Amino acid sequence: QVEMRQALLEAATHGDYDTVLANATLNTAHVSLRRDPVFAATKRRMAADIGRAAFARQTAAVIGRPDSRRELPSIAVPSLVLVGDSDPVTPPEFAREMAEAIPGAKLVIVPECGHTSPLERPEAVNAALRDWLAA
Repeated sequence: QVEMRQALLEAATHGDYDTVLANATLNTAHVSLRRDPVFAATKRRMAADIGRAAFARQTAAVIGRPDSRRELPSIAVPSLVLVGDSDPVTPPEFAREMAEAIPGAKLVIVPECGHTSPLERPEAVNAALRDWLAA
């Protein structure tokens, strides 16, 4: 995934930012939302608000962050790991690995959902948060 992110960073920095973001943001959504004009417009507006420089900084930060999986077992607070069932960026198997490594963590896999779960399935995310907070 590092190579893919580096190519995305290069294209966004030196290429057509709007096209890169349109493809990158919509391709991370669940397939059922990729042609939804309201969802697409929302994602485009959010990406435009971020801007090219901030997007480049965010992408560079993701590329450069250290692997912290070894520290997960030391987490000593209640934890919820939530992921979309169709998330291509952080797939459910990655979330499952995290939840299994964090003592007592709860894993929620949101159905028919990609990478932007609060935007794609807000009701399911809110319900999962309410249940987790009430536990």
